[in-house]
Amino acid sequence: MAGVLTHGVTLFDNHSSETLISIFSSWKSLIKNAPDKFELTGEFVYGEADNQEGDYKKLVFNRDEVITQFEK
Repeated sequence: MAGVLTHGVTLFDNHSSETLISIFSSWKSLIKNAPDKFELTGEFVYGEADNQEGDYKKLVFNRDEVITQFEK
């Protein structure tokens, strides 16, 4: 799973970090109530040829693995 640090170091000031911690805690609480495996819609991807239509990626996650990532 891609994180905040995909392109280098990300710094947050005290106020922003408190908000970010609150958001992550809320996501963790939400995901705790998800099924064992759950699916999220990812980015839009165009077809390989110019005449093919695109579609959204379907991202499948294991609930317990995601919760473990939030606890790191």
